[in-house]
Amino acid sequence: MVDPTPLDGGDGTITVGQARRLNIADPKRGPETLNRVARWMLTGAIRPDLARTFAYLAQVAVRASDVADLAERLDALEDALKGRDMTTAGGRHAKH
Repeated sequence: MVDPTPLDGGDGTITVGQARRLNIADPKRGPETLNRVARWMLTGAIRPDLARTFAYLAQVAVRASDVADLAERLDALEDALKGRDMTTAGGRHAKH
């Protein structure tokens, strides 16, 4: 659920504590974060340029998470292939 708490200052900026509540480092919370930022922007609580910055950072966090996941999966595949005889059973050197 989006936190409806208004931001301090009224000048379109946010405090460090408010920025931390966004938790852009957790890609699983990306939709919640973007929803919160959009509401803040639409109500005038933050400037559009800050909203774009947070959206960009959330997107980078998601991509970084995706890359880490792919690296883990690739490592698992490489581990599974280690020790396999690549000269038989359809490997590169198999007789066709």
